[in-house]
Amino acid sequence: MERARFILGDERAIQAVNSFWSLIQQTRKKLKSKQNLVSIVESLIEEIELYQDIWSSSASEQAAAYSWSHVENFLDGLRAYCQSSSAPTLYDYLNQISLNELELDTDNKRGNLVTLSTLHGAKGLEFPIVFLVGLEEGLLPHDRVINPHETDVGSGDLSEELRLCYVGVTRAKDELVLTRAAQRMVRGKLQPRAPSRFISEIKTPCLQIEDRTKTLSPSQARNRLAQIRAMLSEQ
Repeated sequence: MERARFILGDERAIQAVNSFWSLIQQTRKKLKSKQNLVSIVESLIEEIELYQDIWSSSASEQAAAYSWSHVENFLDGLRAYCQSSSAPTLYDYLNQISLNELELDTDNKRGNLVTLSTLHGAKGLEFPIVFLVGLEEGLLPHDRVINPHETDVGSGDLSEELRLCYVGVTRAKDELVLTRAAQRMVRGKLQPRAPSRFISEIKTPCLQIEDRTKTLSPSQARNRLAQIRAMLSEQ
């Protein structure tokens, strides 16, 4: 910080950097104290005016509400963590919720269990069988990329979405299952779903397409449910 004036020159920039540095130092002291962790984080959110920033920078009220809901979910998770931990720390909580810190079992020491992961969290990992779900327009590629003008994203990058799809596909060592829904419940109504444009990028004779959108009869549905229960009871 001693070199800030020499590097920046502009007085307003120096004041902004000093305020930011002061905020960091104050927050560090609070986190090292015995103060309530949730109160510290709530105070920090209020001090940096995160709520006002989200609502002023979002393209619409819907986008702002969606962004703010992530903050509220973070705080709800933090409250639950503090209630269950004898010595809660922000560092430990962030480690718990970070997909990059998950100890994914790659040695099968835990048996035939299912590992759930995002595409980002699965980078660098491999599994014998991979189910890549939700290959639909609006999910992969995401709607915020397809329609950036309707969200708070400045521009859409389809190439990045394609790279994410590639990450998911290449996680499978032996078998890959791609799934999509013909319909999804959106805001209380069933909406038809279009297949992801990335499916057409797969050029391989190994690709087998199976249509399971046909409605099952009551007896077929009962048999299917019985099969699932039997599979689960084996674990």
